[in-house]
Amino acid sequence: MKNILYLIGLALLCCGCAHPRWTPYVGSQQEWRTSPGSLADLTYPVPVYYGLPPKPYEVLGSVHLWTESNIDLVRAGALEAKQHGADAVLVGFSTTDQIGSVTFANAYAARGYAVGGAFSAPVFRRQLDVMAVKWFH
Repeated sequence: MKNILYLIGLALLCCGCAHPRWTPYVGSQQEWRTSPGSLADLTYPVPVYYGLPPKPYEVLGSVHLWTESNIDLVRAGALEAKQHGADAVLVGFSTTDQIGSVTFANAYAARGYAVGGAFSAPVFRRQLDVMAVKWFH
């Protein structure tokens, strides 16, 4: 029974979801900066740029994400931006902070001996901001 509780606790620690917050861009568009080259990851639902993109774009808004699990925040940001009509995302601010820890412990005593064990793991909150952009056609 105790092993099942440990497994449930470990599963809760390792699973979760991203919490996205969409913020639309309001105001007139500008001639946003571009770059002749940039690092781009094309394996996500929309291209993810780790720098300025190589072609003109308009800004649709930004997605702020946070999670306490181990999911891919860049993928979650790309999916959220795509739902708002984005053709690509530009990765911005990213941080990881320790917000606490979780500890599991047990002990057993019988007939003159005792055994026990404990496991402790940090809990982190990761945050990421991405800007959703649409290409000029």
